[in-house]
Amino acid sequence: MAIKIATNFSRYTDNSLAEKAQHIVNSLTGNTAYPTPEPTLATVQTAIDSFTMALANQANMGKQGTLVKNQQRDALEQLLNQLGLYVQTQGGNDAVTLQSSGYDLQKGKGAPIGILPKPSDLKIVPGPNPGTMKVSFAAIDGANTYLFQYTDIPANGGTVWQSLYKWQKQLPY
Repeated sequence: MAIKIATNFSRYTDNSLAEKAQHIVNSLTGNTAYPTPEPTLATVQTAIDSFTMALANQANMGKQGTLVKNQQRDALEQLLNQLGLYVQTQGGNDAVTLQSSGYDLQKGKGAPIGILPKPSDLKIVPGPNPGTMKVSFAAIDGANTYLFQYTDIPANGGTVWQSLYKWQKQLPY
C-alpha cells in the first residue's frame, strides 16, 4: 500500500496550525531529499507570518479581524497542500523521507479507492460582490481535496491556468 502524507489541516486549531506549518518549513529547510520546494519555503514562510500576524490582531479588530485571519488561514492551508504535493512526489513511497518533511503520515485506510469520477451537479452563480462567483458541485465519495483550475481570460492555446486546492466542495471566487 502506498505511503501518503496527511494534508488535511482543518483539525488544527489556529495556533497549532501556525506551529505545524513552521515545523514543516524548518524540516524542509536544507533537507536534501527536497531540493527545490514548490511553492518556495520563502513563500510559505511569508504566509505563516501573515497568518500569525492576523491571528495576533484578530481580537483587536472584531469581525473584520476574524475575516482577515480566516482568509490568511485559507491561503496558508492552500500553500501547505501545494507543498504537500511536491513532498509526496519527491518522497515517493519512502516513509522515512516523507516524515523528514515535517508532514505527518496518513494512517492506513485499507485498499485504495482508485480513480474517482468527475464532479457532477456543477453550479456557478454570481458571488456576493461584483466580479465574484460561487462554484459548487456534488461531493465525491472518497475525495478529501479538490483541485480547482481557472483563468481570468477566455481559454486559448496559450492560456495560463491558476490552481486552487480546497477540501470543500464550494469555491467562492
